Amino acid sequence: MLARLPGGAGHRASLTLDLDLQAASQAALDCIAMRRGAWDGRHCSGGSAPPAGRQAGMVLLDADSGAVLAAAGAGAGQVDAANWLEARDFDRIDPASSPLRLPAFQHDGGAERSPGSTFKIVSALGLELAARQDARLDALLAGEPLAAINATAAARGFAFRTDAPTYPVDARARITNFRDQGLDRRAQDGRLGLQQALTYSLNTWFAWTSELSDRSLLGRPEGGAPDLQPLTPGALDQVRPIVAMARRLGFGQALRLDGGLLPADYPWSAWDALQASPSGIDPVHTRHELRQMAIGLRMQATPLQMALVAAAVGEGHVVHPRLLADLDGRKADERPGPALEVRLDRIRAGMKGVIDSGTASGAFRAPELAALRRGLYGKTGTAPVGDGELATVWFTGWLEPRSLPGQAHRLAFAVFVSRSGETGGGHAAPVAAAVLRYLQENKWTP
Repeated sequence: MLARLPGGAGHRASLTLDLDLQAASQAALDCIAMRRGAWDGRHCSGGSAPPAGRQAGMVLLDADSGAVLAAAGAGAGQVDAANWLEARDFDRIDPASSPLRLPAFQHDGGAERSPGSTFKIVSALGLELAARQDARLDALLAGEPLAAINATAAARGFAFRTDAPTYPVDARARITNFRDQGLDRRAQDGRLGLQQALTYSLNTWFAWTSELSDRSLLGRPEGGAPDLQPLTPGALDQVRPIVAMARRLGFGQALRLDGGLLPADYPWSAWDALQASPSGIDPVHTRHELRQMAIGLRMQATPLQMALVAAAVGEGHVVHPRLLADLDGRKADERPGPALEVRLDRIRAGMKGVIDSGTASGAFRAPELAALRRGLYGKTGTAPVGDGELATVWFTGWLEPRSLPGQAHRLAFAVFVSRSGETGGGHAAPVAAAVLRYLQENKWTP
C-alpha cells in the first residue's frame, strides 16, 4: 500500500498491533474457537479437528483511541500473523491470505456471518433513539409490570404475550425465544424492560418493540409500509431508528483504518489490509424481516464492526478504528467520533447483567476472573444457519479502565466462530475469557 503513495518505496510506517496480544488472541482462536480445546495461556489440550469450513475471528481495540491492538483469524486458509508480518519476500505473499483480511476485518456476504443477538446492542440504541419522542416506548424500556405490558399489547392489537415462547403467538412466520421460553421468569421484581431483555437475550421482546419503534408500520399490528426502501443512504433514518443507529456506527460503509494518514485521493483496492469490508443489513420487505433484523439475522458483520458497537456504548460516542499508527513521522488522528446522544444506562446495565447472571455468566464464573468480572460488559449472539443444527456464535463487549494493571483505556473486543454446535455464551465467550485471563496473569500493559 505504501508503494502506491507518491514517491513509491521508502515510506516508513508502524501499526497499532500489540504483538503479545495478537499472539494470545491467535492461540485462543486456534485452540478454543477452532478445536474446542482448553488453552492455559501456553498450551492447548483436548479438543478435536474442526468441521470443514469453520472460521473464527477476534478483534481487540483501544476504545478511547480506536487503535486496533489485535486482529486474529483462523480457518479457511488463514496464516499465522506473526510469520506473515515478519516475512521478508512480500512480493511472494498473496494479499488475500493476510491474517488482517479474512475473517477479522472481512466477511464474504454470505449467511454465516450474521451477528445474531450481539446486534441487539444496535437495536437497543435504536429503541432508545425512538423513545426520545415516544413516552409509551420509553416506559416499556424502563420496565413495567408484566400485566401492564400484556395489557398494552392487547389494547393495540399486537399478538404479543410475555408468557408465550413465540411472537406473534400462533403465527406461521414468527420469532421464537431460545429453548421456547416465555419471558415471565426473566422479570425482575415483576417488571420487564430493556435491561432484562438484553441480559437474557429475549427475542420476542426485541421483535415486538422494534415494530413499535418503526414508523413505517404506522403503529399498527398489521399493514403499514414495511417495504420502504431508501433511495440514498440515510433516507429512512427518521423512519427506521434501528437502521439509523446501525448506519451511524459504521454499517454500510467500508471502514478505512489509516487514521487519516493516507491522502484523500489514495488509490484504494479491494484487498488492502487497511480497509475493512462494510457490514450490511439485507433489505427489509416484510414485518417478519423487520423482526429478524432486530435480533441480528439477515445481515453480515465483521468482528471489527461489532467491537466498535461495544466500544461506542462504553465510550458514549462513535469510535473510529485505525490500524496505521504513524506514517513518515506523522501520527494518526485519534479524535473521537460524534456522541450517540441517546440514553445508555439501561443498555450498559443489560450488558453488565450478561456477565453477572445472563447468557455469558458461565464463561466468566471462575474465581480467578473475579477482579476482571467487575469491569466487564458483554453480549452474546447465536445465529442459526441452515437447518439450525449449526450456528455462527458471537461475543462482544468491553473491559473498563484499570481492570488490568496499567490499563488506562477501555478495551473493546468481539469474537465469532462459524459452524458451531454451541451458543455464543458456550463457544465464543470462552475465547474472550481465556485472552483476558492471559492478560491478567501475565500483567499485560497496553
